[in-house]
Amino acid sequence: MAGEPALSARDKGADERLTAADIAAGGLLAASHVHRYELAASLCGGARVLDLCCGTGYGSRLLAREAASVLGVDVAPEAVEAAGAAVEPELAGRVGFEAADALEFLRRCAADRFDAVICFEGIEHVPEPEALIDELARLTTAGTRLVLSLPNSKGFEERNDFHATDFGFEEARALLERLPEPVLLEQRLAEASVIVPAGEAPGALAGRLEPAAEGSEWANHWLAAVNVPAGELRAASVRFSFLAAPQASAYLRVLEEANAELLRMNARLSRSWLGLHDAAAAAVLRRMDDAKAEAEKWRRIADNNDWGRQELEARLRSPGHRTVESVMQAVGSLPGVGAARRLRRKLGP
Repeated sequence: MAGEPALSARDKGADERLTAADIAAGGLLAASHVHRYELAASLCGGARVLDLCCGTGYGSRLLAREAASVLGVDVAPEAVEAAGAAVEPELAGRVGFEAADALEFLRRCAADRFDAVICFEGIEHVPEPEALIDELARLTTAGTRLVLSLPNSKGFEERNDFHATDFGFEEARALLERLPEPVLLEQRLAEASVIVPAGEAPGALAGRLEPAAEGSEWANHWLAAVNVPAGELRAASVRFSFLAAPQASAYLRVLEEANAELLRMNARLSRSWLGLHDAAAAAVLRRMDDAKAEAEKWRRIADNNDWGRQELEARLRSPGHRTVESVMQAVGSLPGVGAARRLRRKLGP
């Protein structure tokens, strides 16, 4: 991304890299990445710069506007090829690219080869982040400036298949403390209100920065700087804190469109489960009501049958019925009566 996501030959990370087209299209993501590189560029005037994990090289080209020279290094040959092809004619000879594994490149890098090293969005992709930080610390002991960034992927519960490590605030602080006297910066995607003449870009902005209530654990990215004078770093960070383009409204529109599409998808899934259209749901409910009515009808029939059975039993238990039954039994027991009944049944009516 603004640093290259892919640092392992086994992890190309192509789907996560920002391209020149992504930057040109704008948006909150692109603005946040450009912001980091322009901050770094302001600290690299006239320097020999290593852009470690450079990806498609748009950040290397931004650095080259201020630096004496820039070498972009990335593990993915296709990214390096694309980066070299995109170099503007006015930057030719000042920016170049090399395909190499980040850790291996640093291990063979002389301490005085570069005046500054930039590594944005790269360390989280390295299988051995502590080893990479220790190599960067080795360069800083010789006076090399260092500016790097880590995304707060753990704090925001991101799921990224390209990350070897997901950093939260504690993990980021523990890693950065391996550097000699790092100065920690926070990048937050801030809200703002700007009033300007319609259709015009303001020449300058004046404003104030309010302290964040959330704390460091809610920063979107952490940046660390080593061997950068405090005054220079403070001036650069405050100066560029106004850089981010007004993307909040566009970003919210994208979220609204995504939510609307999610609702439509849920509706389609519901219809496919219930039937071909919304009327299927009413049909299901109607069938349920019919089944309930049918069950109630048979309950009433059963109750009525039960009342008939109870009435028959009551009549059989009545005194009159018991008297008739006893007389019939007595007559039937007389000699010849039983035979006469059997003969009648045999002959029929």
